[in-house]
Amino acid sequence: MTGDPSRKSARASSSSIVVSVDGRSLSHSFEVSRWAIGVVMTLGVLLVAWSMAATAYMVFRDDILGGLMARQTRMQYAYEDRIAALRTGVDRLTSRQLVDQDSFEGKVQELLSRQAQLENRQALVASLAARMEGQSRMSAVDAPGSTSAAQPPPLFSSRNQGGPIPPSALGFAPTEPPRPRPLMEPAPLRGSSADAGDVVPGARGDAVAAAWPEKEFLKSGPVQHQLGAIAAKLARLDNSQVSALARMESQARNAASRYQSVIAELGLSPSRFPNTPAQGGPYVPVRADKDAGPFESLLARVQISLQESEKLKRVVDALPIRRPLKGDLDQTSSFGYRVDPFTRGMALHTGLDLRDEAGSGVRATAAGKVTMAEWYGGYGNLVEIDHGSGIATRYGHLSAILVEEGQQVEVGTIIGRVGSTGRSTGPHLHYETRIDGQPVDPLRYLKMASRLGPG
Repeated sequence: MTGDPSRKSARASSSSIVVSVDGRSLSHSFEVSRWAIGVVMTLGVLLVAWSMAATAYMVFRDDILGGLMARQTRMQYAYEDRIAALRTGVDRLTSRQLVDQDSFEGKVQELLSRQAQLENRQALVASLAARMEGQSRMSAVDAPGSTSAAQPPPLFSSRNQGGPIPPSALGFAPTEPPRPRPLMEPAPLRGSSADAGDVVPGARGDAVAAAWPEKEFLKSGPVQHQLGAIAAKLARLDNSQVSALARMESQARNAASRYQSVIAELGLSPSRFPNTPAQGGPYVPVRADKDAGPFESLLARVQISLQESEKLKRVVDALPIRRPLKGDLDQTSSFGYRVDPFTRGMALHTGLDLRDEAGSGVRATAAGKVTMAEWYGGYGNLVEIDHGSGIATRYGHLSAILVEEGQQVEVGTIIGRVGSTGRSTGPHLHYETRIDGQPVDPLRYLKMASRLGPG
């Protein structure tokens, strides 16, 4: 059966391509579908592309590999440079931190050293202040609560000023030839036992410790500001210590000047008093420090001034300038020539007659050693105290004697009671001051206490 050729040709043209191959003796024809042609063309294009790529790779392979390697090298170098820069930055920061830490530790160590120095200085200042305070306490015979030394009370009571002296309080102690007395050592002069360089053991300046803030404060705020604040506080403390030494030097010089004026007005010479206490030790010369600041130079001057003041104070303490009776003195008879209350003739009165109630306490006017405590002629009951360096005082007409011969007494020690024993017309104290065995006016000495004032 043979189909319609035109119909077959139409179907073939619509879905395939007819290919005829004429040989010498044969003639073949076959159909190729469109999708097969597409596949073959695609494969051909891919083959051409692959061939071109392979050819290009073979031709440009070395250049491509060189470029990749160069890029890799550049990236490696860039990373290495960046790492080196970071490492340099870290090293720089570490070095800066180490420098800052060293600087901080150095500043802290400097402040600690300065604090220790100020604490030692504070101990010296406290020691000198204690010596100044001890020197300023002039032994007084008046009871506590009396008028201060800055404004001393009047020496004599005003009740008899301008009026007649009652005869009931007059007395007389005749001048008698000096009796032989046993040889004795002068009474030791009192004074500070501290040397100029003494430091109070364990003394610590609270103001120095207060310069350091609490830990809570150190945790807040810039550290440099805190260190600066501490340094400023320590500097203020340093200035206050220098100011305190300057005041001490002025006070010591003023006290020495007052003591010198008192001794000079009494007509005495400091050379007659043994002023050097028991001292000793190896000789170690002082080397001048070129770097010494104002504190060190002021400290040396204060110690010298204080030593001089203490030496003069020991002299003044040996002088009978305190009151023998409590309160204002009621003088009924002065030193010198007067009308004798018994004979009504002229006679020499060798002391002061000071009226007071019978039984009132009689006080030593200076420290010393009791050389007489007995009945002695017209004096009645008499106490004599040797104050050393040829200075002595006598207390006569006592109703009772409260000390013994050879006893050491201090300023203000009650040695007896007011009475009217011996050649006396009434209860009173006959008070004498003697220099090298000769009576002098006690009033000159008693007035000197008000001249000293505080310190």
